[in-house]
Amino acid sequence: MIIVSDIKLKKYTVQLRRPFVTNLHRQDNAEGIVIAVSAKTETGIIFTGYGEAVPSLKVTGDTLTSIVAVINDIVKPAIVNQTFQTPAEVDEFIHGLIVFNSAARLAVSEAVYDIFASIADLPIAEYLGGTSQPVVTDYTLSISQKIRCYKTLIILSAEVSQL
Repeated sequence: MIIVSDIKLKKYTVQLRRPFVTNLHRQDNAEGIVIAVSAKTETGIIFTGYGEAVPSLKVTGDTLTSIVAVINDIVKPAIVNQTFQTPAEVDEFIHGLIVFNSAARLAVSEAVYDIFASIADLPIAEYLGGTSQPVVTDYTLSISQKIRCYKTLIILSAEVSQL
């Protein structure tokens, strides 16, 4: 059981080594928000969990401004001092507050799962039922010259074959 006590946000910007280009947009830097959710257990111990929200206006409609506004103006006032037994209860609560704004919702969810994993003294992957084995996922290639795409594809293929 946790009682949420605070939510803090920190914006960041990371300059990309080279522009990332898709048919939807071009990015020269990556921006996001790290969220810290603090909560107290029934024994009085305070845990802080972390999540991240990355805006993608062209894909999800989220912006840095909308993420900050949703968390600070809607989620934080509603969730602070609320008691929850499970992370799923928090997800249900948040979904009752906001329907879209997936980046903001996920950031809060990540932070809460991080808290419950810390309370259980488990790595978050293990808390979620996963293993420490590598996971093969996708990779979006930036639109660029054919030769650069080909070289990137070769490097990524070599990395995947080592798993």
